[in-house]
Amino acid sequence: MTKFKNVFLLAAMAVSAVCVSSCSDDEEEPGAAFDGKITATVSTGGVTIGSLWPQGMSASDLSTTAKYENNTLTIELLNPLPDGRLSKLTNLGAPDVDGFVLSYITAVNGNQPVGSFSQENDDRSIQAFYIYVAEDCTIKGISLKKGWNRVFVNAGADTATIAAPSGVKWVFKRNS
Repeated sequence: MTKFKNVFLLAAMAVSAVCVSSCSDDEEEPGAAFDGKITATVSTGGVTIGSLWPQGMSASDLSTTAKYENNTLTIELLNPLPDGRLSKLTNLGAPDVDGFVLSYITAVNGNQPVGSFSQENDDRSIQAFYIYVAEDCTIKGISLKKGWNRVFVNAGADTATIAAPSGVKWVFKRNS
């Protein structure tokens, strides 16, 4: 397997380690460019959420808005990211590119993680990753623009694209 596939496959496996509750279709246009704003209708199946953490860090480290209300997930990612959040994307084969990879959002009640939100298809073979890059670049044949980019990875086919494949939606996975 390529390093590219390994990184995304490991992240997808970590996210998939919890069971799926329920969700509705993603509200974004399938081929729309990603502008750093996430708004999606997602059911948590009654799980109460107090706040959101982008992969274990404070929501304020990555976003100006991060909330879940009335079955709606709303996140506006910071652009540019604050100092100290970027690292070399060597695991993506881009050792000269500074960036950040976000694959899921942790749902928290108080200080207790209760689940996570991610964007994927029904069989979890395709998952969205949000990649921030400090400059325009090409990684694994995909042209990324400075700022936030949404990349859909098909782990089984070892492919990636910025165009949203059909059937990809936001889901909530409850911690077991």
